[in-house]
Amino acid sequence: MRSDLASDRQKHLEFKTIESLCVEVVINAKKWLIAGLYRPQSITDNEFKNDFIQSYDKISVKYDNIVFLGDLNYDLLSKEKKQTLESACDICDLENVVKDATCFTQHAEPTLNDVILTNKKHNIQNVVNFNCAISDRTAEVSCSLKLSMDGAWYHRELVKL
Repeated sequence: MRSDLASDRQKHLEFKTIESLCVEVVINAKKWLIAGLYRPQSITDNEFKNDFIQSYDKISVKYDNIVFLGDLNYDLLSKEKKQTLESACDICDLENVVKDATCFTQHAEPTLNDVILTNKKHNIQNVVNFNCAISDRTAEVSCSLKLSMDGAWYHRELVKL
């Protein structure tokens, strides 16, 4: 999160089984809930889906603008492995804006485990993922939020994974 954006942690909205950090950010008088998420592989698909949907229901009552980002350990490039997350996103009307692989290893096909899910896709742009020297396995993912101020459009980098 950018240090110059006013933000407030929302502990009461954090997920039960999915590791999470929920932060409210107000930009141009619009409240956004930004949640960093991590699903350990020890959490079953049913536990994940139930927690994800119940938490989304709580959050969506209070926020019109929602972004969930992180490593959910579902490969969205694999038909079989993406079903649980895809189903939860369909129920919650969320869309993943990351389209390319984010995890690379020598002995396996690249995977797309790191996501940026939102209910306001038209406000998220400049999604970039690229290999960096920090890790030998994962790409860095970045996006910016499109804002309207006084009739003009501005872009602010929001988060990096």
